[in-house]
Parts: sequence; structure tokens; C-alpha cells
Amino acid sequence: MKIRTLIISLSSCLILQSCGLAPGGQRGGHGSIGVHAGGGNPAAVIAIGIGVLIGTIVATLPKNHNSVGPERYVADGIFYQKSSQGYEVIAAPIGVWLDELPTQHRVVHYQSHDYFESKGTWYHLSPDTNEYQVVAAPNDVNPKQ
Repeated sequence: MKIRTLIISLSSCLILQSCGLAPGGQRGGHGSIGVHAGGGNPAAVIAIGIGVLIGTIVATLPKNHNSVGPERYVADGIFYQKSSQGYEVIAAPIGVWLDELPTQHRVVHYQSHDYFESKGTWYHLSPDTNEYQVVAAPNDVNPKQ
């Protein structure tokens, strides 16, 4: 498992570097995307298996993003909020509804319900609307199951 995490982390860093997500917004293969910490200073993106660090600022949203409320967006399980400096990575807002889950997710059966977990965010499917709602982690569920 440690080797898989290391490979994912290194791959993420290489991909982010080639896309211009390098410290200070250095140009990469897809143009320049400035990345800054909350204080406006250049910051490295930390790939920790769940994506980017909460509080990271990016100049533009990923192409595959969807709106989840006023000035809030999601792209493959990473949530963003519009800020004066660009778009800030935020924790998943509890209660938000999505049409689809992130590509990498797992199913956890807990107390007769199926929950879905991806990148530390938990979802529950509404059978009435066929949409997924961001929910708090179910109690007593081992996050490493």
C-alpha cells in the first residue's frame, strides 16, 4: 500500500508540473496556472493521495468542473470556491448534491445503507432523485475499510 501511495504521489506531482501547477505558476505543458497559498505567496501543491491541499488557490478551474452553488464548483471530487485571487480548494460542503461520483470511490455498507467515499468525502445516493449528497462520515465506520 505504501508503494502505491508513493507512485500516486509522484505521478500527481509530475502531472501537476506538466500542467503548470508548479510553484509560482511556472509554465507547463498546458499553459500557466498560478498556484498560491491563502496568503498570496507562491506555494507548492502537495499531492497527498486526495488531491491538493485545502486552501490552495488556482487561477482557473479544471475543464470538467460543475457548479454546486453560488461561486462553488466541483471537479472529480475536489471542491472549489471563487475568491479574489482565483479559486480556493475547500472542504466538501455537507448537503451539496451531485449528479455523479468522483471516478475513484469505494462503497461502504453501513447499517443497511450504502455510502460512497472518495478522497475523504462521503456521499449517499438518493433513490428518489438518483443524485449523490455530500454527508458526514457515518459513525463507527473505519475509514481504511
